[in-house]
Amino acid sequence: FNSDNNTITNNAVIYSSSGIFLGSSNYNLIYNNFFNNPSGGAGGNAWDNGVNFWNITRTPGVNIVGGPYLGGNYWHDYTGNDLDGDGIGDTNLPYNNTGQIQSGGDWLPLVSPNTAVTSVITNKTAVGQGYSLNINIAVANYCNYAVTLSVTVYANTTIIQTQAVVLTNRTST
Repeated sequence: FNSDNNTITNNAVIYSSSGIFLGSSNYNLIYNNFFNNPSGGAGGNAWDNGVNFWNITRTPGVNIVGGPYLGGNYWHDYTGNDLDGDGIGDTNLPYNNTGQIQSGGDWLPLVSPNTAVTSVITNKTAVGQGYSLNINIAVANYCNYAVTLSVTVYANTTIIQTQAVVLTNRTST
């Protein structure tokens, strides 16, 4: 409240009762943050009645959700689409949290990488201690940029193995 000329970046605001609240605050720059507040209070993800800036110019660099550009923020309830596969939303702009950001909004909302697990195949349906199990997982990257995924295999709650998988643009493995 009453906070001016600040930069707010690289934060995760999740399951907060009010998200980010900018009452009577002006000329703040808010970008590259992760907002996920589905049951937030009056403002949900954000409430802003001042003149603030919710994105920077699109700039090369890894953003908070792993995309190749910095721009705005990730919003769990952004309903637009990334039409060109660059990791930034192109429709339903600006994001304004259904009017809770009263002046402008986020013109470059970040979107999650468009990847999918396309199949999981095992050579057995049950395995006992001391026996082996082969697991083949196919993952597709539908983005126009490379994505690094972390694949973790569990037995109940015990981690068996974690492996990083790098997928170049528009490929699968």
